[in-house]
Amino acid sequence: MSDNNDGVTVVLRSKIKPETWDEYVPFIHEMLKVTATKPGFRSLRAVSNKDNPYELLFIEEWDSEEDYRAYLKFRVDNGDMETFKRDYLDGEHTVEIWPKTVASI
Repeated sequence: MSDNNDGVTVVLRSKIKPETWDEYVPFIHEMLKVTATKPGFRSLRAVSNKDNPYELLFIEEWDSEEDYRAYLKFRVDNGDMETFKRDYLDGEHTVEIWPKTVASI
């Protein structure tokens, strides 16, 4: 059973253009340093796909969906999302919001 302090899990799936990988890694590391300073941020983990190392899954924890959306607005307003989509993204980028913890250990 969960309580009201679950926060929200945000899951993003992205494919990175293989030819930009060496540029992308420092770009994302710098972005994540800033992410960690934003209100409501709890944690973030990025993992690569076993069969396609350029396919990434980001699992983020935020205090609330509103905190995540404020962070996303910051990224859009400062141009980081445009840079990401234009320079690094290979195809679609999906975002899912998971607001309720059903079980955890």
